[in-house]
Amino acid sequence: MRQYIIEVMKGHKKGLLAGILRFGLFLLSGLYYPAVVLRRRLYKSHILKSYRLGCPVICVGNITTGGTGKTPAVITLAKILAAEGKKITILSRGYKRESQTAAAIVSDGNKILLSPQEAGDEP
Repeated sequence: MRQYIIEVMKGHKKGLLAGILRFGLFLLSGLYYPAVVLRRRLYKSHILKSYRLGCPVICVGNITTGGTGKTPAVITLAKILAAEGKKITILSRGYKRESQTAAAIVSDGNKILLSPQEAGDEP
């Protein structure tokens, strides 16, 4: 079902069911936009707190579903920066992970410390 919805969102599926689903997703986007605006205002007014990491941050990602090349882009970028002698840390929200902690160390650079269930499917 998930793959079908992704195909509908990308415009690869046609027909009545796909059209109905696409229209429903369009209606849901009308709820999503005000939520994003509200969240942004809460951060700007300091009701929600943001934190500085004290180091340069490069964000690779967007709200597009899978298959847009974010993971290969991160791998390539990390290899380029590591070759320049930079210390690399890759942060991921851990999509589909079992752990509910705010952050978890998946690898120390030498060995993997968490299973895919603990870390999520991307890391």
